[in-house]
Amino acid sequence: RNHEKINHPMTKDQLEEVWEEQDHMSAKDWDPKTFFAMHDLDGNGQWDENEVRILFKKELDKVYDPNNPEDDMKEREEEMERMREHVFKESDKDKNRLISYDEFLAETERDEFEKDPGWDTLDDEEMYTDEEFQRFEKEREEQIQRLMDSGQLP
Repeated sequence: RNHEKINHPMTKDQLEEVWEEQDHMSAKDWDPKTFFAMHDLDGNGQWDENEVRILFKKELDKVYDPNNPEDDMKEREEEMERMREHVFKESDKDKNRLISYDEFLAETERDEFEKDPGWDTLDDEEMYTDEEFQRFEKEREEQIQRLMDSGQLP
């Protein structure tokens, strides 16, 4: 399926898109401390799993449209969980299932923060290569033929 590029979670491109499009802030005013505080919805100084999930809404809207019956909303949820898991694996250094301001700031200072390789959705990943599928199809046809030859299938 064709869709616009999905930004990699917790890269500058992804967070600035949230800042500009979701938060309606000016690009020139980007400030990690303000961004963190705006998305710390309960004000406890840490992002929990739900606060992190909300950061991916814009990205997921690029691929999954709730008004399009062809778009699988269950798949959207799976994608959101994959992104959340990835962010916690990369950013939650003390593994307490919360991202502190210091952990967030450390992410914004990494070299990778400036380089957005994009994100492959579940939709983008091929389950099988064409060669693997053709081999499976051939083996399945041979199996059906053997069953027919032995009288187990009409």
